Amino acid sequence: KNQILPDIDKDIMQMHAGEERTFSFNPQDQDPISIKIRLTGIKEKILPTLDQSLLDSLSIKKTLEEYRAEVSQKAEEMYQDYVKELKWSSFFEEWFKTYSIENLPPSIEEHYMEQTLSIFEQDLSDSKLSLDEFLLKSGKTIEELKEQLKPKALSRANVDLIIRSIQRQNPHLAPKENEVDEETKQYLGKYKDGALDRKKVREYCDSIVRRRNALNWLIERVSFTEKK
Repeated sequence: KNQILPDIDKDIMQMHAGEERTFSFNPQDQDPISIKIRLTGIKEKILPTLDQSLLDSLSIKKTLEEYRAEVSQKAEEMYQDYVKELKWSSFFEEWFKTYSIENLPPSIEEHYMEQTLSIFEQDLSDSKLSLDEFLLKSGKTIEELKEQLKPKALSRANVDLIIRSIQRQNPHLAPKENEVDEETKQYLGKYKDGALDRKKVREYCDSIVRRRNALNWLIERVSFTEKK
């Protein structure tokens, strides 16, 4: 979905070493694209056997049983987080079909636009790309990028308005100090930037925990049925 070169990976998988192919596409609202690919060779990657000797060679101080149990637990946690994300997305998708604020005050809209742009810029930074470099490579202006991000910003604003209403009516959802401490620790561990303002980071992490608590509380009280 939304791929510039749809299914090109499947076509490449069918090629043989030394073969050359030209792929042509006609994206909507864009000029036609042609790419020539030559497959110079195929290398088979053989994964090592997961056993105690492999763990020892990687300096993992666990038994094979302990390591497998830890990996299984993390996989289950990731799956549960994924399920929650799907539920949140499904809920708000249905909610916005009926309820949404189309005309937010300019100050609120600008706040969420800047926030969304900042998140986008951080994601670019994680990919070793600056905002200026992205604009240069994409051929977009900053205003065109903001217009592209606007639906996401407005969606975040609407979600936050719902969450704030839930929080006002349920003060018990306020995060505990240790929850904010842990979230802040994880954030600082992910973005190892000495220039980060720790006070602002903690305030941001406090808002993340508040948001998560409210969403979890909401999801527990909503019934979901599978679409057929």
